Amino acid sequence: MISDLAARGFVLALEGSTQLATCAIRAPDGQVTELAAPEGARHVERLPSLAANVAAEAGASLANLALVVVGSGPGSYMGIRATVAVANALSYVAKCPVAEISTLDSLGLQIATTERETTAALAAGRGRYFVASYQVVDGVVERTSEVALVDGSEIADLRERSPSARGHLCAIESRPEWLERYEVAGAQPRYGPSGREA
Repeated sequence: MISDLAARGFVLALEGSTQLATCAIRAPDGQVTELAAPEGARHVERLPSLAANVAAEAGASLANLALVVVGSGPGSYMGIRATVAVANALSYVAKCPVAEISTLDSLGLQIATTERETTAALAAGRGRYFVASYQVVDGVVERTSEVALVDGSEIADLRERSPSARGHLCAIESRPEWLERYEVAGAQPRYGPSGREA
């Protein structure tokens, strides 16, 4: 079980599907350390050094991770591919499982409220967005609509908020079933609402 793995050691999370790349690490005691790369083109190239820096800051070794969690998209094609590749490489080096989570689900965990349904949106290019809706029901975040690709004109009151690696760590306790786990280096990118199109 994913929460058992997380309790045994350090868990590293990576996110790079938007113009902001982040890396967070959670210690067995629950303390989270997070770092972000400066926004812009080629930001995911900094993920390996970002992972090393966040591990050093948390007093962890990348070779001794208990679990790696990665946001697998949807989002930027190259950002997702690079982030998943780094996550799989770290999983392989540490010989630990890797888990992937939909970047929209991770963002939904961070923004959902009990007051009303909240829509998470990630830019898909050409004025389109990947969207899904979330709401807290009986203390648990529920996805109230599946991922869809919509024209930006269909989204009202859009406030920008980037997904972060910290959100991926939230899923371990609150929605572990939203994580897809592989033994070592098996995470795969998701490029759009229909799944894993190349």
